Amino acid sequence: MNNDIARITSKAWVKALLAEPILARLGTCSPNTLQPHVVPVWFEWDVYQRFSIHSQS
Repeated sequence: MNNDIARITSKAWVKALLAEPILARLGTCSPNTLQPHVVPVWFEWDVYQRFSIHSQS
């Protein structure tokens, strides 16, 4: 792991933020039809300090 990432993620406020269940929405748009597509996404921060990004689709 990069030393900068380890230094930042060792801070208490960062650990508290990453432990929160934060829900976001990711939107894309077809270049042909301009139809939007939006899906909920969330992440998990595991014990190995890795991100896992999830979606229902």
